[in-house]
Amino acid sequence: MSGSKKGARVLVTDGTSGAGLAALRALEGAGYVAACADTRRFPLGLRSRFAARQFEVKAESFDDHALGLLKLVETTRPDVLFPLSTCSVAAVARNRDRMSALTAINVPTWKAFCEVYDKSACARRCAALGIATPQVYTEEEAVEVLARGGRAGRVVVKPAVDVGGAQGVYYPRRAGELRKRVRQAQGSSDEVMLQEYIPGGPETMRTVVALFSRKGALEAAFSLQKLRQHPQTGGVTVSGISIAAPELVEMVLPFFLDVGWCGPAEVELKWDAAEGRHKVIEINPRFPGYVDFARRCGLDFVSLAVQSALDEPLLRRADSGYRIGERHVIPQLFLQSVVGELLKQGQRRAALRRAWAEWRGASSDTWALGRDPGAMLGRGLLELERHLPWQSAASGLKLMPRQEDWRSEKEPE
Repeated sequence: MSGSKKGARVLVTDGTSGAGLAALRALEGAGYVAACADTRRFPLGLRSRFAARQFEVKAESFDDHALGLLKLVETTRPDVLFPLSTCSVAAVARNRDRMSALTAINVPTWKAFCEVYDKSACARRCAALGIATPQVYTEEEAVEVLARGGRAGRVVVKPAVDVGGAQGVYYPRRAGELRKRVRQAQGSSDEVMLQEYIPGGPETMRTVVALFSRKGALEAAFSLQKLRQHPQTGGVTVSGISIAAPELVEMVLPFFLDVGWCGPAEVELKWDAAEGRHKVIEINPRFPGYVDFARRCGLDFVSLAVQSALDEPLLRRADSGYRIGERHVIPQLFLQSVVGELLKQGQRRAALRRAWAEWRGASSDTWALGRDPGAMLGRGLLELERHLPWQSAASGLKLMPRQEDWRSEKEPE
């Protein structure tokens, strides 16, 4: 397996996603030979011009996905495997020893992955380390909170694992509604977490994106302030601005050192005005979808992650600067959000002024797709397919670990 940077062959997972395509562009620009894999292909034989090869790993379950990815690596023998999504990181972590014998990887151990994937366990560990988090309630405690009413009487019902995009997150107002949500989750063999509600819009949210070495040392960090998200109650970062927040990096570092984390991670925090401090909302075991924004600010996480997997000296260190005050948008979701605001009764001029301030001078992964027409058309066709009635079930498939997998602290045989 080649250890040289120039011309090293990198296999990127989730190659039809925006983050996957951004990774391919970054790797080609840095001199790597990039290929991509995903559970689906672009229609009509389309592919990114930055991908030397494109592979499909068909799967109907997490186990299928993990085995299919392992077989692909055995066949193609890339110099580096770079998993992007939660389910891809899980698949590699689940077969970490077997994967590392075939290619260079930098992912957490299965036990460390499960400490993050299981949101309740993650919150408990943070609390034990003195890292502020929203309080986790039992069902009866949550009912008592709702009985108080007003702003103090709010509860968040969320999936117990990372599903992304604020899917499955609810804000019940009454005890009956809360109990109904809990029973629905139990009926579908899903678990939920009941958590303290912290008031505040997306501007109170901060994120920390970090990369840790194969030995668990912090290698690079980047921070962002959210300005807009979709849905508005919490989810994908629609617009944001790069910030310097070394105090937040310092705040969350003990968690990663405690679990012996390796590879990328993202932490979401929210300012609790009542207590005058930030609280960790969740930790994700992967780079976020806006990872290319950090590159546009001067911190190329994708190339750094490959160098880290190869155990090469990094070109940028954790204390390296990046441009502060740069703006990022996802145009299509941004416009949806603005239209939604304008359709509501209220100060429309103020909403337009705020939207213009966020949009002006912002960069976007979407605009970069103009240099990659095959990928741009392919993503458009996949989006069209997703809205067809006979495609909805397949397009909604999430290849996540089963409860018995992520509840187990044992490494797989």
